[in-house]
Amino acid sequence: MNEQNNRQTEPETQKSPAPSTPKRRIQPVRVLLILLAAAILVGVGVFCGLYLRDWLTDPDLDPDAKDYPYQNEVTVKEGEIAVPGFSAMIFPKDRVSVQSVLVNPEENDCYFVYSFVLMETGEELYRSGMIPPGMAVQEQTLSRPLAAGEYMLLIRVQAFSLEDKHEMNGVNMEVPLTVN
Repeated sequence: MNEQNNRQTEPETQKSPAPSTPKRRIQPVRVLLILLAAAILVGVGVFCGLYLRDWLTDPDLDPDAKDYPYQNEVTVKEGEIAVPGFSAMIFPKDRVSVQSVLVNPEENDCYFVYSFVLMETGEELYRSGMIPPGMAVQEQTLSRPLAAGEYMLLIRVQAFSLEDKHEMNGVNMEVPLTVN
């Protein structure tokens, strides 16, 4: 009985545990799934950036066309097309890379395509892609280098509708070309 009395008189030292929220462990499977999903999203982004860029952009547009602040001195009426004039061209001899400004004035409602054709032979030396209004191509790559001399060059400017790219009016300009 002493034992029972001793048990009764002993203060209770054990307390019941306080209720607590269970600690959440981050499960390795969830971490792996999140990392896998992130890797897939990055992969899709890289794929779209590399392979679909050409599909999403217009392949007919000249990739070398850049914004160009062209100051047109002639007022263009509604429905007319402004075409810059050329008085002469100078190219370096034995080089395929030449520089000239092929601009489509921003007031135009059409694309431009420029071509360089040798008058004596009818050989096309260069053809641009479609140049949007307000843009220009400032460097051209000829189909072959030219020897030093004097030539007559036909600069052909074709206009194409912005909506459906049907061909509109065009201009042919005969200009002297000096290659030196």
